[in-house]
Amino acid sequence: MIEIQGNIKTVGLTCGYRNMPIVSDLDIVLPHGKVSCILGKSGCGKSTLLRTLLLLERPLAGDIRFGNLSLNKLTAEQLKQLRRQTGVLFQGSALFNSMTLLENAAFPLIERAGLPRGLASELALLKLDVVGLSRYAHYLPSAVSGGMRKRCGIARALALDPPYLFLDEPSAGLDPLTSAEIDDLVLEICDALATTVVVVTHELRSIERIADHLVMLADGGVAAAGPPDQVRRSDIPAVNAFFSPQSNAAPLIDPHHGLASLLLDEE
Repeated sequence: MIEIQGNIKTVGLTCGYRNMPIVSDLDIVLPHGKVSCILGKSGCGKSTLLRTLLLLERPLAGDIRFGNLSLNKLTAEQLKQLRRQTGVLFQGSALFNSMTLLENAAFPLIERAGLPRGLASELALLKLDVVGLSRYAHYLPSAVSGGMRKRCGIARALALDPPYLFLDEPSAGLDPLTSAEIDDLVLEICDALATTVVVVTHELRSIERIADHLVMLADGGVAAAGPPDQVRRSDIPAVNAFFSPQSNAAPLIDPHHGLASLLLDEE
């Protein structure tokens, strides 16, 4: 099993679908042990970049490096191992509606790690406790709130103790109080577990609360990147427009999202 840690770095990365570039020539660094937020208006390529970083889509050009590991130099088996060291929360949480919260959180431990169901349930319960849901372990997703479903999705993403955690719009559709609770949870995870967290978001409040590093996408590339204060001081029109009070519109839902696509890529 390969072990990874360190920054995530892209070198000349071009992402897209069916040989159609969405974002091109990206040279970015997402710092180890920090919360990096990828932002930009709807349709700018955030979700495409996320799926490429998750190794669900092959880059059209360029390279991705996790620490000292180059994506271009990994075998198929090593790629599979690398995927298993990334946790992900997709939009909508992507929970299995017919499973309890505990069964959802235990799913990666059974299907990916091959643990016995009893042991997987014990470990999953610990993760539910981390996100404040242990008392709701035997509830179905339909019986809990949207914020609790997000928390369960995060617990499942943490099931295998990944060094890298990717969150796609974790605050989307939540009221301000619940959104702030999710933000606090993200910060706690990053601090307590030394996890490298990458968040795709359009929520200005969340960006202000959690971000150590920003990557702003616009016009098919990187408009600005760096610490939040540095990015916000930029005189680039796309950056100024995003941070204006009128810019915080609801994001588009990416049809490629879902746990099923992640699991299919594991086969």
